[in-house]
Amino acid sequence: MPPGPLQSVPSGGELSRLSLAIKLAQSGPGGATTIFDEIDSGVGGTVAHLLADSLARASKGRQFIVITHLAQIAARADRHLSVVKDSSGGLATTSVALQEGEDRVAEIARMLGGSEAAVDHARALLGGCPA
Repeated sequence: MPPGPLQSVPSGGELSRLSLAIKLAQSGPGGATTIFDEIDSGVGGTVAHLLADSLARASKGRQFIVITHLAQIAARADRHLSVVKDSSGGLATTSVALQEGEDRVAEIARMLGGSEAAVDHARALLGGCPA
């Protein structure tokens, strides 16, 4: 990759991970909200679990909004909102729903593929019980 300005070289996910590293390096509680837009871009499996752990650690005493498509990240959130865009009928609408209890298990399972095995995996990611 040729040298260039920092903002034009890394991907959005890489920039988000850099921002997380900076937040982890800072000490003390902060009052600001930090938004990570698809911080998990290009990662999966073990790295996703490590990233989820880092986000959980960094968010203590802070407010993070994390936009993700990975169940490993979503399952670690204190609050889980799902966002659905519908562009049928010629007009785009967006709906947001708080996922709790069995609905959250179902949403995490959907993110994992929607099978019965995914439901079991969702429960395991959520600590064995719906959050």
